[in-house]
Amino acid sequence: MTTESDNLTLEEYLTTLSDADKELLKGFPLAVDELIDIDEDDLDVLKTGYDLTKEQQSKRSEIISKIKHLRIFAVLEREAREHHWYNDGNGNGKKANNNQSSSERVNQSKPDNNISEEKQPLKRQFTAYKYSNRGKTTLHEAIILKGRPVFLKYENGNLQVIGHIEEINRIIRAPSHEEYPYEPYEFTSKEEIQSYLEQSKQATIDSLYLKAKGLVQDYNDQDKNKLVVFATDHIFIFSRQICNNTL
Repeated sequence: MTTESDNLTLEEYLTTLSDADKELLKGFPLAVDELIDIDEDDLDVLKTGYDLTKEQQSKRSEIISKIKHLRIFAVLEREAREHHWYNDGNGNGKKANNNQSSSERVNQSKPDNNISEEKQPLKRQFTAYKYSNRGKTTLHEAIILKGRPVFLKYENGNLQVIGHIEEINRIIRAPSHEEYPYEPYEFTSKEEIQSYLEQSKQATIDSLYLKAKGLVQDYNDQDKNKLVVFATDHIFIFSRQICNNTL
C-alpha cells in the first residue's frame, strides 16, 4: 500500500515529524547530512530507545525504518551530484530544488514537447535486468537474442522484443553478456522463445514442482524431506525473481 510519505524526500519527511515524534527519537540524528554520513550499522544500534513503552518503541522503530528507506535515495542523490555527468559545463553541480512539492517534481519529469531535439540534453543510460517502472507497466525481462541484448515482454498474448526503454530523463538498456552476474536467458530466435511460451502454457504448479524436484535429486544427496524443501524453495525463489524488479 502506497502512503503519502512514500513520495517524500528524506528532508521533506523529517519536516513532517511532530514534536512527539522527535521526543521519541531522542539520541537519533535528525539532520539530513548527519543521516547520510552515519554508518548503516550505527543506525540499527540507535533503533532501540530507552525508557520507552512497547507502543513508543514500536513507533520509534517505524519512523527510523522509514528514515533508513529514504536515506538510501538521499545517499544516491548526493553521490550523483559529485559525479561528472551531474555537473554542467562550468563544473557546477546541478542540485535538485528541495522546495518543490512532490506534484511539481512529477510535472517537471514529464516530457516538454515544445523543446526541440537540438535543445534536449543527452540522456544517461542505465542497465536493468528487469523493468516494470515500479509495477506500473508490463514486466520487461532482459535477454540475449541472437547475441544482442534486448528486453522481452509478454502483453495481450503477444511476445515483444524491445531494444531499449526511453524515459524522459534516462534510457534503460538490457545488459550485455559480460555484464551479467549470472548466466543470462539466451535464445537464437524469436521462434525458440515462442516454443517455450507454448510449453509454459501447459505447465502447472505441480509439474513445475516435480521438475524442480527431479533436478534437485540429481545434484543433492539428501533425505526426502530436505529434497522437498529444496524443490519448493527453487519455485519460490523464481517467483520472487519475477515479482522483484530493479527498475
